[in-house]
Parts: sequence; C-alpha cells; structure tokens
Amino acid sequence: MKIKKLIVFKMLLFFSLLNGFGQNFYEVLEGPIPNTKNLSSFTINIIGYNQDFVMAEWENYINELNGLTYLNSVYKGVIDTTVKNIKFPILNNQIVNLHTRFSPNSSLTGILVSVWIEKQDGSFFSSKENLDKAKQIKNWLLGFQNWMRQINTRMILNKNSFKPIRPPY
Repeated sequence: MKIKKLIVFKMLLFFSLLNGFGQNFYEVLEGPIPNTKNLSSFTINIIGYNQDFVMAEWENYINELNGLTYLNSVYKGVIDTTVKNIKFPILNNQIVNLHTRFSPNSSLTGILVSVWIEKQDGSFFSSKENLDKAKQIKNWLLGFQNWMRQINTRMILNKNSFKPIRPPY
C-alpha cells in the first residue's frame, strides 16, 4: 500500500513539475481589462528580455502610429503607459488611446505586455463587438513578438545589415 502511494505521489510530482512553468511563446491571452468584466485586454508573454529593452522596442514599434506616450504609473516593477491620439489601422484608422502595462511574468523569465484600447468616445474595445478585429489585434501583438525575436537574432549574429521586417497591419 505504501509503495502505491509513493508511486502515485512521484507521478503527481513529476507532472506538476512539467506543467508548473509552462509558457507558450506564440499565444496572446485575452482577458478582461483590470476592474471590468466585459471589455478586452490582450496580453503577450515575451520571454528572455528585460523590461527596459521591451519598453524601448515597444515604443519603436508603435512609433509609426504617431501618438504621444505618457507614463501613468510605476509600482513594484509594473509600469503603465498610455499612447494618446493614434490612428489605429486595425480599427479602420480610428483615433484611439492605447493603454499598455509592462510587468514581470510569474516565473521572472520575461515580461508580460498587456494592451487595451480606449476609443475616442471613452469606451473600450471589446472582442465581443468584433471577433475579426480581436484576431487582428492578437496577430499584431504576435508581430511585435516576432519583431523582438528578429532583433535578438541580429544582436546574436552581429550582422549590421540585417533589419527586422515590420509586420503589416
């Protein structure tokens, strides 16, 4: 009886170790905006980079949207920013405010980048309104992750002629 319990315990321990720090590089998580239930927030996990580098590259990535970036808050490694008055191509060039939160992931191996979109009338984008636009936003965030990976490849290989390719909107 003790041997069976020991075997079951070892199996549970083994499987919990496999799932404990599982991270998917190619997934954008969709959840509610903080303090709301019906509005959408999109989060991507960028592994292997520090927060300053991710924030600087995020600013370069959205620079072509011609917005003005404001730092809202910094608290225990969580940084909230807002990019105001940008023409967002995914939402038919509507003028929006792009709210972004940078925070360490749970295993401290990378950065979570969470984005939610405030429309000009003060309402927030919800994937329930338009599933196709939500999918395009997810692909846009995956494009940012690919952008980061290409920059990392350039830095490792030390090829000055290599330029990362921006994904289309």
